[in-house]
Amino acid sequence: MSDAMQARDGFEMTLDEFFSSEYFLGEGKYEFAAGEIITMMSPAGTDHEDVSAVLIGLFVHFLRGKTCRVYGSNAGLFLWDNEFRIPDMFVVCDPGKISDNKCVGSPDLVVEIITKWSKNEDIIRKRESYRRAGINEFWIVDLVSKSVVVENFHLGVVKRFDLGERVRSWKFESLDFDLYEIFEGIM
Repeated sequence: MSDAMQARDGFEMTLDEFFSSEYFLGEGKYEFAAGEIITMMSPAGTDHEDVSAVLIGLFVHFLRGKTCRVYGSNAGLFLWDNEFRIPDMFVVCDPGKISDNKCVGSPDLVVEIITKWSKNEDIIRKRESYRRAGINEFWIVDLVSKSVVVENFHLGVVKRFDLGERVRSWKFESLDFDLYEIFEGIM
């Protein structure tokens, strides 16, 4: 199966058809965008999982006592009528958006941890999906360069953070993480 395959030999599949299909109900992880089924890399490597676990822990600790919740890659996003994405991590501050292990509407922050295999999908296609859906902030965590790029779509600003720096958020102004802490397990 290719990384991105057109549903039913070029026939455009609807989101409802996707959710009742073998792709969604069977084994593996698949995303759906504009009638196209996208195969997710599975399983993720140990470096990816180490960084994901650290980030989820840091965000959970930071958001303790707030209405915001952190979700990992076992929850998905309905971005609009014809798009379903599964980011590595996302934050939702409106509990009304969570239903049946998925977020309906735009979360407040999305994180994608990129590898050499997922780079094009995460940086180009998923980034554009998130921007169009009105997501406030998008983080790209690069395992190779050990950097984090934070982009706030609402403000139109982008900043790259490298080892030795502390990553900051525009959405959550007091959020401040040391990049060494994020990448410690894979150095």
